[in-house]
Order: sequence, then structure tokens, then C-alpha cells
Amino acid sequence: MENVLTTNVLIIGKSGVGKSSLLNYIFGKQVEKTGSGRPVTEEGIYEHVYEFSSDFHVKIYDTWGLEANKAARWKKIIFDEVSRHDCMEVGEWFHTIVYCFSAKAARIEAFELAILKELLKSRNRVVVALTHCDVNNVEHAIREMTSMLIAAGVSEKDIIRVCSVGKKLLSGKMTEPSGRSELLAVIKDNMWENIAIKLVAHLSTMSVEIIESWKEECKAYVDFKIRIFNYHSNKVFGEISRHCNQKLDDAMKEIRRQYELKMMEAFTFYNTISEKMAQLSGEEFREPYFDSQFRMHFRMEFGDKLKENLKGIVAFLIPIAGVLTPVVFAESKRKEVKIRIELVGNQIISELNEKTKQIEWQLLGNPAKAPLST
Repeated sequence: MENVLTTNVLIIGKSGVGKSSLLNYIFGKQVEKTGSGRPVTEEGIYEHVYEFSSDFHVKIYDTWGLEANKAARWKKIIFDEVSRHDCMEVGEWFHTIVYCFSAKAARIEAFELAILKELLKSRNRVVVALTHCDVNNVEHAIREMTSMLIAAGVSEKDIIRVCSVGKKLLSGKMTEPSGRSELLAVIKDNMWENIAIKLVAHLSTMSVEIIESWKEECKAYVDFKIRIFNYHSNKVFGEISRHCNQKLDDAMKEIRRQYELKMMEAFTFYNTISEKMAQLSGEEFREPYFDSQFRMHFRMEFGDKLKENLKGIVAFLIPIAGVLTPVVFAESKRKEVKIRIELVGNQIISELNEKTKQIEWQLLGNPAKAPLST
């Protein structure tokens, strides 16, 4: 099973909104036997696997027992599960979150809006499925619910009307299942945005951790090199400067390596999943566009900043005879060099954060439906 590609879908909604029927309709077979196979009393998030093919599975995480009288508990359950999946591995993330509301119920409860808003605030793209849209006299309710969802921050294009099961109404009218291709298309596009946002967030965190580690390593080297017998030595400060620059070079190479590795993993994962989803929806498959020539072209600028900051140390701390003891002076120099290293490190982190914002804009500014570049 090592070569099986799996996408993770979190589906949220109260009992009775038609989650199981929706899943069975979307994927074209029984993901689970509707209305059975789940605990009667315990609430929680339960996994179900749909084996689309021998090499592609969809893992469903279904909320069971979601009700208003347990709102606080449910909020914790959902966000604990989302946090558990937010690791560095793209295959472990929630690639899709679907929130189901029944048009037949004609209401969205306050606790549901609170959960939805928190998901959006945490930068999760959420697809809303309005189920039971085929029953009589629900058009007004659908409009009201749509307005509430838009006010909560959901994009109108992410709200999909669905009829999962065709049936005969009391009026004698026969309804046909509808909304599947529209829902799959939105899921596919939002999947890319979810992956891109999470990718950039994790890369940003990784970059900060690498630079923080660089700062600590350089500070330890300063403690090792500056002694009471050499605190005035230009040679020592030259060695510190070269060491810190070399370590900075290594750190930036690792950041570049991780960026390129993780981006390639994310693109490969999304393209493979998206192609499978396109087969389900009947939509033409298009890769997201991104400049594969991206490189982080600011290593030398950072090195120059570090060199300039450390160069000023020697002149600034020329010993003043008879004012300070060698022990105090050595400690003073160590402290000053560490301050400069901290300053440069923070400047690097700030510029890296700006760079990741640009990368996110580039990823999201060229949506998944963009045509293939030639």
C-alpha cells in the first residue's frame, strides 16, 4: 500500500444534513453504508476510506454527533483534529474541508457559524454544500442561508447547491441528483489553495527555525572564540565573521533546498490528486502555474549585512586602558557581537517573511484553473 495516493477530506455537519448520501453521490459508490456502521451515542470524528482505484484513496473524516448543546466540545474536537494534521508532510494535511447545511432545515445555528468563521480565520478554504435543495419551498431559505454564509466570510463561489438522491416529492415531481460536478470542481480548486497556504506557512516556520538555529550557533562560537587574552584581536573577529558567514551560507542553502523540495512535493501531490478529481468531475485537467525557475536570490545581500555589522565591532570596542578589566572587556565584546548577530538574524527573518508573502501571492495569484504554460 506504499504507492497508494491518499487525499484527506474533513466533512462537517450536524446529524441529518445528508453527509453520507453526499459522499456516496460525489464518489459514485458507497463510502459507507448510509445510516449505519457508526456509534449510537459517542460523538467524535470517524475515518472512512473510499478506494477510488488501487492507487488512489479518499480518506473521509466525518463529524458524528455534532449538536448545539455540545458546541464548545465540538469546536475543540474539530480544531484539535485540524492541528493534528498540520505537519510538514503534505500528504497528512486536510486538503479539503466541506461544511454541510441542510436547506430543508432552513437555518444555520450560531455555533456552526462560529466554527466556520474560526476555520476561515485560520486560513482554511471551506466548501459549503447546501443539501436537500430539491425539496419544495426552500428557495427563500437557500437565499437566507447563502447571505449568512457570505457574511461569515465564505466566498459565494464556494457555496454549492446539492441534491444527492433523486426522489419523488409529495407533489409528484421527480427530482434528479445534481451539483456533483460543480462541487467536485470547487473542491479541486480549493484543494490547491489549501495546499498553497499551508505549504507557505510551513516553509516560513521552517525558515525561521533555521535562522534561529544559526543565531544560536554563532553566539556559541562567539563565546568559544573571545577570551580575556584575545578580546582586542582583529584576527579573532575576522574568524568570527568568516565562521558566521559560512554558517549563514549553509543555512540559506538549506532553506533553498527545503523550499524547492517541499514545493516539488506539493506540486506533484496536487497534480496527481487533481487529475484524479478531474476524472470524477469530467472536467479537463489543468496544472496550476508556477515559475519553476524560482530561486531565493538574496544570500549575498544577507552576507554583506552580516559582514558590515561585524566589521564595526572592532572599531567600536577598541580597549580603553585602565577603564575596564580584561574579563569585563571580553564579556562586553561577546555581548556586543551577539547583539549584532541577533540584529542581522532578525533582519533576515523579516526579509524571509516578506519573500514568503510574495511566494504565496504568486501561488494564489495563478489559480489551479490557469491554463498550462507552453
